[in-house]
Amino acid sequence: MASAAVQVAMAAVERLEAGTFSQPIAPRRVWRLDQELKDVEEMLVVVLPVGRTQQRASRSESERDCTVEVGVLKKIATRGDSGEGTDVAEVDALLAFVEELGDWLMDGVLELAGGERAGVVVLENEPLLNREALEQDGVFSSVMRLTYRLYR
Repeated sequence: MASAAVQVAMAAVERLEAGTFSQPIAPRRVWRLDQELKDVEEMLVVVLPVGRTQQRASRSESERDCTVEVGVLKKIATRGDSGEGTDVAEVDALLAFVEELGDWLMDGVLELAGGERAGVVVLENEPLLNREALEQDGVFSSVMRLTYRLYR
């Protein structure tokens, strides 16, 4: 059986696969990107497990949280005859798309092995995007960090 954090990441991918969004996606679970940012062309949605915490809730109960990161990456168009500059409208649309994915994940409950379930207790998307990747590679890159609380 996989660790709780890996189970949450796999279930988050399944939840994303089940959704209908404004842009098509093929989410996948990864430990790292298998390509350089500058080589990203099509939309990538990746999910990776990043952490697990456990704390006492009472003498006989504990709370278990697992954190995953959901990354959205896409090469974006440039504007102007010189090919310089960022297409602001495309970046704005991609940020709205990231919010769309985050809302979908926030509203769902993940089913895990052994009858456990997990729901989002915190979603962070700060900074909104990786400005360095945008400026240097022309790649939109935004990462949401979601903390799921596990329960039976």
